[in-house]
Amino acid sequence: MAGNPRGYKGAKQRKEKARKAWQEEKRRRKREQRKEGQGMDDQAQKPAGDKAILPVPTDEPSTL
Repeated sequence: MAGNPRGYKGAKQRKEKARKAWQEEKRRRKREQRKEGQGMDDQAQKPAGDKAILPVPTDEPSTL
């Protein structure tokens, strides 16, 4: 650590950023699951999100 404190700090910040991103992802998934069981408006939004994710892999081979 005494050799390169700046590099150590960078690694620490990178870890912290990754951990925060992961927590945010978990929080978003929980929120979506809660919405799903809540009401009609929220249910209507959820399938749209799924459709937005699915076409990406299917479009790529067709364009090649």
